[in-house]
Amino acid sequence: MTKSEKSRLDQESHVPLFMQIRLELLSEILNWPDPNKKFYGDNELVERFGVSRMTVRQAISEIVSDGLLKRFSGQGTFVTDLVFVERLDRNLDIAGQYAEVGVEQQVRVMTCEYRIPTDTERDVIDLDEGEDVLSIIRIRSIASTPLAVDERLVAGNTGRRAGFTIANAGNSIIERLRTTSKLSDVRWMISAGIAGNKLSTMLLLKPVDAVLERRMTYRTADHQRILCGRTIHRADMVRYGFDLSIDQNSQTPREMVRATT
Repeated sequence: MTKSEKSRLDQESHVPLFMQIRLELLSEILNWPDPNKKFYGDNELVERFGVSRMTVRQAISEIVSDGLLKRFSGQGTFVTDLVFVERLDRNLDIAGQYAEVGVEQQVRVMTCEYRIPTDTERDVIDLDEGEDVLSIIRIRSIASTPLAVDERLVAGNTGRRAGFTIANAGNSIIERLRTTSKLSDVRWMISAGIAGNKLSTMLLLKPVDAVLERRMTYRTADHQRILCGRTIHRADMVRYGFDLSIDQNSQTPREMVRATT
């Protein structure tokens, strides 16, 4: 879409108008061709979306304060030349990786509870007879815009030994597991899909919007599967890429995310 075209907002959506504007600008910031090219001004956005200047400023204020847009007096607004790589490595300190580039990631824990596993869950995680599971669901956001939903399932006895609580489940799950368990390897599987009703509400998407899903299984040195789960990203906020060596010394795969809202 060019800036001369009029953008339509869904007046009946549960998503506020300023958030709809922010989400639409997200993909443009993500793919902005040149950091030296001026971003849209307030007047252009008012005309484009047919809303008040106050709504436009509300839409982009957190983007500016989070460092993803920058304003210069007398020159205009520019996209920060910032590409964030969410590295899939042995540490998986996602919050620390965001902090390295000056972006604060917010994590809201929705669920942290022990419960009886389903038959499907018993098939994907190794449990002792009668053992329960720890279910953790959380939403990761940047500048108050949802980036991803994390769903994790931990063997109940493992979760208790590691001391998981709703207060610490927003931190690195892998680092906490490492305090009591020796992790050996992880398997990731990446696929594309659509949000559906539940995820669309959590990620502020339409049910038919695209998402990227990363499924994972972590095993201990004795090959016990003690954690499994998935992360579902907004497809307009995520790029996946893999660096593979051609001399048989493979590099760590990388999940590339442009930190935009």
